[in-house]
Amino acid sequence: MEFNHRVEQAISTPRLTTYRARAFSDEQAWALYRWNIELAAAIAPVAADLEVTLRNTIHDRLSEHFGRADWWASTSLHLDDVTNDMLTEVVKKHRRAALFQRLRNRTAHHEPIFGGIRSPGSGTLVPLADVWDQSVELLQWMCPDLADWHRRNSTLPGIPRRGSPA
Repeated sequence: MEFNHRVEQAISTPRLTTYRARAFSDEQAWALYRWNIELAAAIAPVAADLEVTLRNTIHDRLSEHFGRADWWASTSLHLDDVTNDMLTEVVKKHRRAALFQRLRNRTAHHEPIFGGIRSPGSGTLVPLADVWDQSVELLQWMCPDLADWHRRNSTLPGIPRRGSPA
C-alpha cells in the first residue's frame, strides 16, 4: 500500500511525525513506519518468552527458597514497610485485574523501535540488534533450549539492521 492522507488520518499525524523526522518524504516515513512494525513483530516472540521465563524463574527460585508457592506471604520474608505495601498492592491488582486489563497490558504500545532502545538511566541508545542479542543471552542462562529455538527461528536476522527499511 502506498502512502496517502487517509492512512495518516487512520494512524494519526503525531504518530507519523515521529517517522517523518527521520524520512525525506511521506512515502519514506510510511515505509519506515511499516518497517518498524516488522521489527516489533520480529522481536515480540523473544520478548514474550524472556518476560515469562524471567518471571517464572524468579517465582520458582523464591518458592523453593521459602518453601511455598505464595512466597510473598512467608513470615520469614522480611521487607521494609514501603516494599511490603508495594508487593501487597501488586498481588491485589493481579488478583482483581479484569479480562480487558490483562489484554491491554499484554499488547504492544506500538512505539518506534527502529532506531534502538533508550537505556534506562543513562539514556544511551542501544541498537535493536544488541537488545535482541542480550535478550537471547539472558534467556540462555535460564533456558538454553528456548534460547536456541529463538536463534534458529527468529525472523529478526532477516530484517535489515542498518536503520532504514529495505
